[in-house]
Amino acid sequence: MQFSSKDFSFVEGKPVQQLQEIFKTVRLNPNLIQNTAISLLCCLDDRPEKIEQIALEAGVLFNVSLEKNLTLLTIRHYDDDIIKEFTENKTIVLLQKTTTTLQVLYR
Repeated sequence: MQFSSKDFSFVEGKPVQQLQEIFKTVRLNPNLIQNTAISLLCCLDDRPEKIEQIALEAGVLFNVSLEKNLTLLTIRHYDDDIIKEFTENKTIVLLQKTTTTLQVLYR
């Protein structure tokens, strides 16, 4: 689910706090979050009724778009061979990695 600024202002501060309150109220926490200056991407469990509620409530604050049928893979202590094994022939939508943990969102 992507939350984008309605007026191209920065996505920070109070709107993000309000979004976190919506997640808390709906009782669905993102598994992965990525910020840009004017948008916030959240990967959520496939809970249609909760996702619909989040989209409806967050739609007051943000432009909301949803992409379904994605898989989130998290690997701790990864190496290049493991990355290749799990992502070969996949379309990678988002890849985040630290020195110890890799998260890949793909279709």
